[in-house]
Amino acid sequence: MRIEEITIRNYRNFRNGKIEFKNSDSVVLGENGSGKTNLFRAIRLLLDNKYNVKFRKEDYSVDLKFPKAHWIIIQAKLCDVKSEDLGAFGCKLNPDDDNNAWITLFFRPVYEERVIIKNLCDLIIDGQKSEEDLEEHLDSMDFRTDYELIKTVGETPDYSNDENYNNLVGDLSTLQLPEIEDDDAKKMGNSRGAYDAIRSINVIFVPAGRNPYDEVTGTSGVIKTLMSKQANKVKKADLKTLRDNLAIVGNTIESFVEFSEIAEQVTNKYQEALGELNARQANISSLISDEVNDAIKYLGLNIDDGTTELPLGNRSLGEHSIFHLVLKMVAGENDDKSKFTMLLIEEPEVHLHTHLQRTLFIRLQGKKDMQLILSTHSNNISYATQISKMIILEQKENNVDVYYPTKNVTPENIVKTERYLDANRTPLLFAKQVLLVEGDAEAIVVPWLFYKDTKFTLDEHCISLVKVDSAFFDKIAILFHEDRIRRNCYILTDKDTDFTKDKKRSRAERLGKTRHENLTKIKNNLIYPFFAENTFEIQLMDKNIDTLKKILNEKLIYTEDSKISEITNSLDSTDDEDRYKAIMKCVNYVGKGWFAILLVDYCEKNSVKLSLPEYIENAFKEMRAEK
Repeated sequence: MRIEEITIRNYRNFRNGKIEFKNSDSVVLGENGSGKTNLFRAIRLLLDNKYNVKFRKEDYSVDLKFPKAHWIIIQAKLCDVKSEDLGAFGCKLNPDDDNNAWITLFFRPVYEERVIIKNLCDLIIDGQKSEEDLEEHLDSMDFRTDYELIKTVGETPDYSNDENYNNLVGDLSTLQLPEIEDDDAKKMGNSRGAYDAIRSINVIFVPAGRNPYDEVTGTSGVIKTLMSKQANKVKKADLKTLRDNLAIVGNTIESFVEFSEIAEQVTNKYQEALGELNARQANISSLISDEVNDAIKYLGLNIDDGTTELPLGNRSLGEHSIFHLVLKMVAGENDDKSKFTMLLIEEPEVHLHTHLQRTLFIRLQGKKDMQLILSTHSNNISYATQISKMIILEQKENNVDVYYPTKNVTPENIVKTERYLDANRTPLLFAKQVLLVEGDAEAIVVPWLFYKDTKFTLDEHCISLVKVDSAFFDKIAILFHEDRIRRNCYILTDKDTDFTKDKKRSRAERLGKTRHENLTKIKNNLIYPFFAENTFEIQLMDKNIDTLKKILNEKLIYTEDSKISEITNSLDSTDDEDRYKAIMKCVNYVGKGWFAILLVDYCEKNSVKLSLPEYIENAFKEMRAEK
């Protein structure tokens, strides 16, 4: 069993969102404020009976007209639900013939308030009341008494569909509300048994470890909570032994003369202050309780790493974060009333070494009877999972856009793309916009050129530069699409047109032609390919021959005068082949990456601004454009 999709309507930044979980393990990516935490809150509100958070006005989406008249709806469709595997509680999920089940949460005004809201809307339409009257009444409504939370099971309409939502709640933008009637099971499901059905699902939430010491070892931490629950299982005979032993400890402490001396001093000082007639006797008394739940506060965990054994409190932040997760999972597995576990892990990378981040997620995947949903900012965790398991959230105006990197991509292309990403560890899935380049020289020089041309860095334009092997440009570019990742992808690459008279570069030209055809046939408005006619180095330096000649004259490439003279003469040639070969001799002599560093360093020291090749100039113009 797993959640196949969840619909969130009017809750926080989910004005109207639907998230599909195509696998039992999912990684949710997104920047701060994109909705990752709100997604986890919504799942917990729906499926965790222990998560008793009260709704407030701030929980409504910000762009709603008359928000307090709207309903917050959270719907989950579950698949592969088999009643016989879920016990007495799970049977109440009432799966259909396809083993699908639905659980829905409604937060709405109570019946009497819905009637008043409906009447006010009708009067406003008739001109007898104003919208200010409706606002005034809504402001007077109290979330504690004038609203209700209902959970139901059974198939319900898809409330991400505006028509279905308006049929149930009404269209508050036009004040057209349906007649208020008794709840219809076809619209809302069946509330009988819903809370019992949810008990078959064990939700384990592991928050980001911002204060792992308190969360693990504090007075209300996971260890104490887990031990308190286990205390109820202690046998009566063992409890009697514990009480007897605790009584002995208490009596022993009370009998210490050193402590009795304090009591005697207190007695004497009291009599000195108030006189013999008002005298009181002070005695030392042990406060050690013989109740097992009081005794467990003295229990802790010692951790032995094979070298030393230390209390968990003396271990690192990272170990506390991992033990927080482990203890939560132990607590969940000890809940024998549930048959299915949903593990929600929020940003586990906090305090964890990069290798542990990857190892953690790899080893948590594929657990039987468990669905894992993990949110992260970390490249390291994203590298450890297939892109087919990734869900990307992005805040757009007052709603959340949801992207699926492999939506409508063929399985063959998914495999190729995943293999490339596994090998190269690129951060492109975290970028707002992406610039793909194919070599070290471009990766070094292009960001510097962009800054010199625009006075802004690529980061300030929220563009991430990613170096990609030219053979994979089209495989990576397909990720950026209205069906998948709706972000701009700019590509700087080469046609590698053969400039030699004897056609010695015909193979490079064929590959360049294929690359050009593959990229230009991708028809969507998020892909922006730009092509050098030959190579990046040739196009750039042919526009800046004088700068290259000055670099040569300073002997930053060659040291022999004869060689410098030979190359300089070729650079002055009117024959393209002579100039291009001379440029590439300079580049290849020191290496493309080193030549790029040398070029940028020389221009910085001598305040040289390079002229841009046309294809780079066009690319920069597009990258700066409002979209």
